[in-house]
Amino acid sequence: MSKESKGRKPGALSRCLRFAGRRKPLVFASMALAVLSAAASFVPYVAIYLMIRDAVGVYPNLAAVDVSAMAGYAGLAVAGIVVDVGCYLAALLCSHAAAFDAQYRTKLDIAAHLGRIPLGHVARLGTGRISKVMDESVGGIEQFIGHSIRRRARRLGGAALRLRLALRRRHAGGGRRRMRRAVLRLRR
Repeated sequence: MSKESKGRKPGALSRCLRFAGRRKPLVFASMALAVLSAAASFVPYVAIYLMIRDAVGVYPNLAAVDVSAMAGYAGLAVAGIVVDVGCYLAALLCSHAAAFDAQYRTKLDIAAHLGRIPLGHVARLGTGRISKVMDESVGGIEQFIGHSIRRRARRLGGAALRLRLALRRRHAGGGRRRMRRAVLRLRR
């Protein structure tokens, strides 16, 4: 059964994706790139964690820290930042290309519809009301496709990754115990 046959209305996402039309793949690409950007934004934190782990592991003798490993972790952090920004900018471009195309085509459709209805009806509505629909309502569609969908995908992707990392840490108790012991040694 489809959503319409059950009596439910389609959600805001499905309605706005109808406006995206042939640019719908760009919206989905934007969502995927936003999720990749969210995942890449965690890489610098992981690199810092690895640096601290290596430094704490040899704490009394900091000269024993593997400098090449630290440089590799620093490179990993920089690469994570570059991938994060690159994916985010690509997601931004994809979502805005789809949004501006949807806005343009919707305004053309409204103008074509206004050309087909009787002139008395247009005069009765008033140009202010028509202008409001053309600017604010169609602008809202552009705002949702260009900004909200991408932001929501990034938030959901980041939340899913944080949940995954939290569950992984919960099951990796041995590493936490070693870290706790190392911190206790530092306090002495």
